[in-house]
Amino acid sequence: MTGEAGGIILKKTYILVKEWILMSEPMNIQQYLTEGVEAIVRDALRATLRNPKESLFMARFASAAQKASRRRAGDEREGVQGAS
Repeated sequence: MTGEAGGIILKKTYILVKEWILMSEPMNIQQYLTEGVEAIVRDALRATLRNPKESLFMARFASAAQKASRRRAGDEREGVQGAS
């Protein structure tokens, strides 16, 4: 990823961490991770529209991230613990 997309990702990550620190309710890590990845991917896709190779990479990453989110949700429903 190049300059503009990298800067957007860092900014979004900072905002998500800051929101997490300021939260007063118990944290739902599954929801937090899913929303964070979706926001980063959405913003990175916007930043990469001028570069077809970056756009293709981000589209594939978005698909894989969505699949991983569904898998984590299914594992959580089944009570499966993540690898430590």
